[in-house]
Amino acid sequence: MVRNTVQRALVYEAVCQLKNHPTAEDIYAWVTTRNPKVSRGTVYRNLGCLAQEGKIRRVPLPNTSDRFDFTLAPHYHIRCIRCGKLEDVQIPYHAEADGQARKATGWDCRGHEIIFEGECPDCKKERNSK
Repeated sequence: MVRNTVQRALVYEAVCQLKNHPTAEDIYAWVTTRNPKVSRGTVYRNLGCLAQEGKIRRVPLPNTSDRFDFTLAPHYHIRCIRCGKLEDVQIPYHAEADGQARKATGWDCRGHEIIFEGECPDCKKERNSK
């Protein structure tokens, strides 16, 4: 049985309130403004528990910190190659790709994640203004 603690509730609230696919460090900073006694380890442990329970989604990114998302429905993300901003991509999720991968490989494919990469409008605007 998993206990719902004040710390776990704060961590969950942080993921929902920040709405920007925060890192564990972002979440820790937010939580400690509300309860300075919460340790970094407590935040990391609770993020792992919440992700394992399916209450939040862990978004692993290559060569950088994982991000966390409160949107549980399957969807895609886009990451800025300059500033690292991560956002949801509002296009339909293609569940049929799992079946195609299963046919092509023989694997028991249970889902997929796609993270598009590019330059966000803010970084593009900054680069063009120089």
